[in-house]
Amino acid sequence: MARLPIPGSDDGKWGEILNQYLSVALDADGELRTDTVGRDQLRLNSVTSHAIADESVTSSKLAPGAVTAASVGLGNVDNTSDADKPVSNAMQAAINAKVTGPTSASNATVARFDGNTGKLIKDSLVFIDDNGRVGIGSTPDNALDIIGADPTLKITSTELSRSLIFNPKSGSLDSEGTAFHFNRYSGKSVAIGYSSAGHLRIGQAAEVGFASTALLYIANTETTTPALVLDKAPAQTADILQIRSNGATSGGDVFKVSSDGNIGIGALSPSAPLHVGAKSSGATNKSSVVVGDDLLANTGLDRAKLTLGNTSGIAEFIVGQTYNRSILFNWQYNADPALAYGNLETYGRNNPLRIGASTLVLQNAGGNIGIQTATPTHTLTLSSATTGIAHYNTSDMTTNYERVRQYWSGNTFNIVAEQGGSGLSRPIFVNGGNTSLTVGTTTPSSPGLRIIRSGTGVESLVQITSGGLTASSATQATLRLDPTINQSGTAGYTVLHVEASETALGSGAKLLADFKANGVSKFSISNTGAITSQQAINTQTGTSYTLTLSDAGQVVTLDNASAISVTVPLHATTAYPIGTRIDLLQLGVGQVTVVPSGGVTIRTASGLKFYGQYAGATLLKLATDTWIISGNLTL
Repeated sequence: MARLPIPGSDDGKWGEILNQYLSVALDADGELRTDTVGRDQLRLNSVTSHAIADESVTSSKLAPGAVTAASVGLGNVDNTSDADKPVSNAMQAAINAKVTGPTSASNATVARFDGNTGKLIKDSLVFIDDNGRVGIGSTPDNALDIIGADPTLKITSTELSRSLIFNPKSGSLDSEGTAFHFNRYSGKSVAIGYSSAGHLRIGQAAEVGFASTALLYIANTETTTPALVLDKAPAQTADILQIRSNGATSGGDVFKVSSDGNIGIGALSPSAPLHVGAKSSGATNKSSVVVGDDLLANTGLDRAKLTLGNTSGIAEFIVGQTYNRSILFNWQYNADPALAYGNLETYGRNNPLRIGASTLVLQNAGGNIGIQTATPTHTLTLSSATTGIAHYNTSDMTTNYERVRQYWSGNTFNIVAEQGGSGLSRPIFVNGGNTSLTVGTTTPSSPGLRIIRSGTGVESLVQITSGGLTASSATQATLRLDPTINQSGTAGYTVLHVEASETALGSGAKLLADFKANGVSKFSISNTGAITSQQAINTQTGTSYTLTLSDAGQVVTLDNASAISVTVPLHATTAYPIGTRIDLLQLGVGQVTVVPSGGVTIRTASGLKFYGQYAGATLLKLATDTWIISGNLTL
């Protein structure tokens, strides 16, 4: 067999071997010999498209009949035209089962196949028109039409096992495995049916943080748009919003916004922009409006309509036009109740606080209080329209009362203590301790009562008028001085001090003191110290007489033709003060004899008998039962 020489061997035979090798395939002209390359000479994949140059094998290179239909496996193929070429029986059966196309170009029926046999079902109810619209159950009029007696559209995610189901017959749009969302992936979705309770969530795509306990949850992520807007119709008369308790339209727990914009809380017909109705008496919370802590909860009280409470800080209420033009009411909390307090002021201290226009005015700037005046000039100012000040000592202020009043009547200022039931006047007691009660002067000094008044008229500085001393047994006094003296050292005292400073004198009487009874002067002291005293006269005409207390300081006249005895009683029966003086005169011819009662001593220089007619004597009490007598006396 021809071969190529083998390097390292075939020495001296290379030419012979090469010639023998080449002569097998080539003729003398260098062309391939006939039948040189046959099937036996070609190995599998030895001739490929890469090994054959373009146009190297042409029909001229192929001997006639070299390539036949039989040689390429097409022995059974004839030259029948394409239109007349037959098909197999199976192919013909498949063609016979095809769906007949539409008779018009407007709608095309979509092929439908049996899910078990794979055979074509001719009566398809899915239609697609030339505009790409799809109809299920009938030809489409919209992008997608599903038409039938009870049509249902269900879209299912096999990855998450979640479905969306829509059924127009029942009017339901439902979801399985998740909440139903609108626009979920924009970050601002509407979710319906988050849980079995049928919650509605608006404005939050993620389920994280969703308030599952709320049936309606709105999460507003916008900064310039409101979370909820309820817009009423122009002619709407029904309420814009109602929140009811168990569907009730009455009761104190109804919230509504009426068609005119009024808000009612516990009020069925709100008549103001905010109308809060009272809680029922059986409610636990007794306040209608509570800000902060409800201080009346569970207390049994049922009268507070607004409560601002804070059990750990300041609870306050502010109304005004600006920050520093407002009224502020607050409670200053303190853990120690004794240090907590309430405060009512005009904030900023620039405007007055008024109650009832000018009925009560509290000035922040001047600190003055005005009653029925808007411009108080003093710490407390009452206008002329007031009826004065009344201080009651009883809860009854209309009938049986005790009170003190001070008021103006014309040009006279009155201070009156009175009882309402009996109409009786009451005494006024002023107790200043070590201070002074001063009338008519701005410079009080040490006296307890100092009255200074100037004037040119004939008038009294002090006038004491009693309505009448009507006691049946007690000793009464219109003016009584009962000081308790407890001095020491060189101190002295004067119970009644009268001192007149004379700068100019007229021609009238000049008296330091003048004591009168029924308009008649009984005792007077002139500015020169002269004392004028008028003694009362007790006229006795009998033959015996016992002195009484009323005889003290008086003159007892004794007039009878027979002898007369005058008895001086014991102190135990008639308690004359020590120093008491009694004058005795004998007017008749009957001699007068002074007789001491048993236990009484009468001192005398001569005797106890009067010298004769018109004689006189004076008794002076020296001790409890000791007297002295002097005058025209004899043994």
